[in-house]
Amino acid sequence: RLMRKHGIKIPVQDVFVTSDIHGHDTELKGLLKSWNPEKELLLFLGDYCDRGDDSYGAFLTVKELVEAGKAIAIGGNHEELFLSFLDAPETEWQVFYGNGGEKTIQSFYPGVISPRFSKTPTQWAEMIKKDFAEIVAFLRDLPFYIEMGDWLFVHAGINPFLMDWRDTSGMHFRWIREMFYLRKNETGKRIMFGHTPIPHLPYGNGLPMWTNLDQTLFGIDGGMGSNRLLNGVRIQDGEIQEMVVQLFNDDSIVVSKENLFKREILV
Repeated sequence: RLMRKHGIKIPVQDVFVTSDIHGHDTELKGLLKSWNPEKELLLFLGDYCDRGDDSYGAFLTVKELVEAGKAIAIGGNHEELFLSFLDAPETEWQVFYGNGGEKTIQSFYPGVISPRFSKTPTQWAEMIKKDFAEIVAFLRDLPFYIEMGDWLFVHAGINPFLMDWRDTSGMHFRWIREMFYLRKNETGKRIMFGHTPIPHLPYGNGLPMWTNLDQTLFGIDGGMGSNRLLNGVRIQDGEIQEMVVQLFNDDSIVVSKENLFKREILV
C-alpha cells in the first residue's frame, strides 16, 4: 500500500487551496462557486471523508476534478484510516468507525442504518473494494505534498528535525501536529497545511486563518469535520490574496488579506 508518488512539483501559478472537507460535499460545491477554473488550479490538501454525510460525493467531486486536469489532490490521515480499514478490517475497524468511518460507509450504501450491526467489517471492506474499485485506486495513489516555488502544501506538516523536509515519512506528512507547528520553520518554504483545526492551534481561536510568528506556516482547516467552516485560500502571483469561508449549511464569506489574521472577523 505504499504510495507510488511521494510528492508533486508544479510551476508557480494562481491556485485556490482547500482542505479537510470531511464528507461535506454540499459545502464543497458551495465553496467551489468562488473558484475560477479558467485561471486557477485547485489544490486539495486531504481528508475528504468521515464525519459528514456525503464522503462518497466528496471523493467523486475531488476525483473528477483531478482527472479533468483542473485540480491536484493529496491524501490526508482520514484517507489512510479508510485504506487501512479496507486492507485489514478486523484489526482496523474500531479506529475507522471511531473517527467517523461509519458515516463514510453509509455514504457508499445509502439506507444502511448502522454499518456496525448490519455486516462484519470484513464484509463491508470487501464490498467497497469490489463496488468502488476506481475510488479506492484513486485514493491509494494520492501523493503526500505539492511543491510550488517557495510554497509547500501538505496535509498535516513536515518533520522539522530532518535536514531535508522531503525525507519526511508518510506518517508525518499526514499525521504530525505539535512537533511541526510549534517549532521554527527552517525549510525555506512557506507551508500551508490542514489537519489541525484552527481553533486547536496555538492562539488560533477566533482567527480566520492561523499563522506562526514569522508568517511562514499557514493553517487552513476551518473545522468542517465538526460542522464549522470550509476554507478556500486564493494565492495569486505567489501571495495570499483572500480566503473564502464556506459556512456549514449556509453561504460563504470572503475575508480580505488585510483581515486574515485578525481575531473575531467571522463572529
